[in-house]
Amino acid sequence: EDCLYLNIFVPLDVNFSSSPRRLLPVMVWIHGGDFIAGSASKPLFDGRFICNLTNTVIVNMEYRLGAFGFLVTAKDPVSSAAGNYGILDQQAALLWVQQNIAVFGGDPSKVTIFGESAGSQSVSLH
Repeated sequence: EDCLYLNIFVPLDVNFSSSPRRLLPVMVWIHGGDFIAGSASKPLFDGRFICNLTNTVIVNMEYRLGAFGFLVTAKDPVSSAAGNYGILDQQAALLWVQQNIAVFGGDPSKVTIFGESAGSQSVSLH
């Protein structure tokens, strides 16, 4: 399943060549959809407006959904699918943000995660 993508929106007036650079706060969006549907790439979740209005770096993440992300086949994790791969995808995205967002002008010490529906449930798990 090839779905581990991030959409990163940076304000137009960020100066990447200035030194020292003032890093911006970061907001990471987790989309909803009952953990079976949805996408961070929907036009509704385009972060250009909010990043320019608030001078914030916006990140939207994709993660595995449905059986690809949450199927559990048995109790024994050695011989079965343990499930929750979608949550692990989200954790991988958050780790990537911590390690790389400064390149995009974001401050890794000022990251806020938020979401709606299943996305807000995910926020409570991280």
